Amino acid sequence: MAITRDTISNFIGGVSQQTDKLMYPYQSKALENFLLDPIEGLKKRPPSEFVAKLHTPLTLTPYIHTIIKEDEEYQVLLTGTGIKVFDLKGNEKSVYISGDADDYITTSNPLKDLYAVTIADYTFILNKTKTAQLKDTTYINNYANSAIIFVKQGDYGTNYNITINGNSVSFTTSETEVDQIRTDYIAGQLTTELQDTLGSEDFTITRLGSTILITSSLTTGLMVQVTDGNGDRNLFSFYKETSCLNDLPVTAPDGFILKIIGDDISVADDYYVKFQTADGSSFGTGAWVECPQPAIKYQIDPATMPHALIREASGNFTLKALDWTDRKAGDENTAPTPSFIGQKIQEILTYKSRLGLIAGDRSCYSDVEDIFSFFKRSVLTELDTDPIDVGSNSKMVLLKHSIPFNEGLMLFSENSQFTLAGGDLFSNSTVSLDLTTEYQCSKDCKPVISGANGYFVYENGSFTKVMSLYVTSSYTIDASDVTAQIPSYIPSGVYKLAASQANNILAVLSEKTPDCLYIYNSYSSGEERIQSAWHKWVFKDAKILNIDFNKHLLYLTVQYTDGIYLEKIDLTPKKSESDLDYLFYIDRKIYHTLVTYDEDNDTTEIELPYKVEDETTLRILDNKGFTKVFTIDETKTKLTIKGEYTDLITGQVYLTYWHLPKIYVRQNTSNGGLKVREGILMLRDINLTYAQTGYFKVNINSKYTTQINSSFKFTGIVCGRDTATLGKIPVESGTFLIPVISNNEDIEITIENDSYLPCCFLSLEWLGDFTYRGR
Repeated sequence: MAITRDTISNFIGGVSQQTDKLMYPYQSKALENFLLDPIEGLKKRPPSEFVAKLHTPLTLTPYIHTIIKEDEEYQVLLTGTGIKVFDLKGNEKSVYISGDADDYITTSNPLKDLYAVTIADYTFILNKTKTAQLKDTTYINNYANSAIIFVKQGDYGTNYNITINGNSVSFTTSETEVDQIRTDYIAGQLTTELQDTLGSEDFTITRLGSTILITSSLTTGLMVQVTDGNGDRNLFSFYKETSCLNDLPVTAPDGFILKIIGDDISVADDYYVKFQTADGSSFGTGAWVECPQPAIKYQIDPATMPHALIREASGNFTLKALDWTDRKAGDENTAPTPSFIGQKIQEILTYKSRLGLIAGDRSCYSDVEDIFSFFKRSVLTELDTDPIDVGSNSKMVLLKHSIPFNEGLMLFSENSQFTLAGGDLFSNSTVSLDLTTEYQCSKDCKPVISGANGYFVYENGSFTKVMSLYVTSSYTIDASDVTAQIPSYIPSGVYKLAASQANNILAVLSEKTPDCLYIYNSYSSGEERIQSAWHKWVFKDAKILNIDFNKHLLYLTVQYTDGIYLEKIDLTPKKSESDLDYLFYIDRKIYHTLVTYDEDNDTTEIELPYKVEDETTLRILDNKGFTKVFTIDETKTKLTIKGEYTDLITGQVYLTYWHLPKIYVRQNTSNGGLKVREGILMLRDINLTYAQTGYFKVNINSKYTTQINSSFKFTGIVCGRDTATLGKIPVESGTFLIPVISNNEDIEITIENDSYLPCCFLSLEWLGDFTYRGR
């Protein structure tokens, strides 16, 4: 037997569910309401502060989106039956509903059915249950049963012949008269002949200049043939389609449509043109421009597409359907309908100056010059700015999410991850969607990016695994399981991840435990990962609906029995109360500067903006940290304190709980690790180093009834130091001796702090008698 001592230098390893001997000494069996800071140590998590009441209690779990821009910060509540907008101070903004826009956001499961993203001045709101559709309206051709005849050239002594549905007329120019070879004169003569021959009952014949318009009311349509005595180079007819693009007239009816026939072998080079008069007249001079195929559906139905929440100059908001750009050219062969039509859109995003939509097994990206256009502007040429419609080149899967990663875009299905490649010039000629990794991914929880890592989750039975994307040394993308040491810690039903690179925190929210946030702390120095630790924050009586980071603040939207509230947690390092060097740890904290003093009864009254869920945890403090005795009325909102006070602080204390790992004698291994030495360790005592601590209680519980359980309290008072001074709350740094006198395997050590005072633990040194069992 030998006296043995060892030191555990820190406790920032987080929770481990490995067997005791496999756990690292700096890991723990349980950690609740701590913050694992590599610089400051294991300290009590910061408290939440009350911001405002947002809404009465809701039966449905709302979808909540936080708008964070340089000069604008708002929270949007989509309740399933309506929409509410608040700034991050809790002030409600008016929302004007344009038309039937509220129909689009109506759903029985807003949390899973709705999605929102803020891009520039728009907050796009997506209902993932709606099928995107085209309007039934088709592209109108007002001249579907009309033909135009164009006298392009006039020659002396030349015959011009027109045959309409078997009826022929002709005119022969003079061999000497100059006036008769004018094209408008020839067209006038032919018009007169046509009117006399065809009559006005079934045909309408009009002329402007050298162009004749013939419109038939017959259901059999038109059969038009023209010839001339100059090898058919002077007279041309146009009905429905033509290959003679260069012979089209510059004077024609406004809106007259023709199909231009290209190569007879392929339809890919066919296109449509429509005449537009320069002055907007019904028949005049103008130009031929590209247009869609007549009778094709050409308009996206705004009622089935993502809507937009737009901040107006007044500071209020408008929810409206968007005007998506119509099809401008082509048909289904040359400019096909975007693939998201007929599909339920799963996500909306922006990438390289394009608006992106994910639906089915494809993702679509808008025209660069018009983010609301998903149709090609022209079928005559391929433009680098054209919309992009791309699917995987290796496997067909239903895509669900996207995140920017490694200077590109990653798309996620439920079983695979893809990289959208397109080079510096993102266009149809360069784009591809390449399979990158094959890991499971939750369809209900959007991945997030934090620094150089991306995070996504998937359900493993009743629990959740969290995967971290990273770039390998060979510049490929891979993922690792950062929950390997806690396989049954985070429950299934995870629907929100929030990350703060500034604070090295990933927060996880699950429907199964709505009062908990599962916190992942990671810290790297260069390429070396120093910390990878899990623990949880528990908020009593709370149903956390949403979490979002904004700089040094974590905003929580929380539902209690009396309503939905906005709260915040300030993660600023070394934050303290005014005139003190430590913080008061009470949730739903409120600093009361306006209180009511009743001089007759010598009482101070405070009206809380929320109902107290548990009055046993409620604390009233003065600015020096001393608690005040109070009474509370039947409404659980009105507090009465004996005496006159100002600048009071209210809130609810929360329990900080730490279950220490088993203490073993360890030795270094050849590969730089640690292993447990086999033997019997009789612990004598433990010296726990703490900093800026006002209270904690150590519990030593025996596995056997033969040993008495014991508890040791630290109250911050140390004899001989100023912490023992009356009128001052004792907060001290030092070492606390914990007598153990027990076999290391036979006890469980836990530390609690259910007060409003701070606690922070740095290291631990233990002393014991060890009998080695080795050979």
